[in-house]
Amino acid sequence: MEEYKTTNNPFEDEIFIKIMDGILEQSHHKTNVILCAMGLIDKEKEPISYYTLDCAMCYHTYKNMPKTEDFKQPTKKLIQRIHKNIEKMKNKRK
Repeated sequence: MEEYKTTNNPFEDEIFIKIMDGILEQSHHKTNVILCAMGLIDKEKEPISYYTLDCAMCYHTYKNMPKTEDFKQPTKKLIQRIHKNIEKMKNKRK
């Protein structure tokens, strides 16, 4: 079995991509479906679900951004937001 290696860029992480693609498929790739689901979740009671969906929104945004020279800074901000979401989820599990 091949060893899994993490990367600092979630958009290059095969497991992150598979999970996010699954969420996007379930939401029919519609932003409003994800946002409505987030609105129904109490992020204090269900932080993992909430922040996972927030990561899915970041991934959805990334996938739909034009890959021009100007997309590097917005991509960096999306990556930072995902890292913050992951840290929040880790802290809630403790």
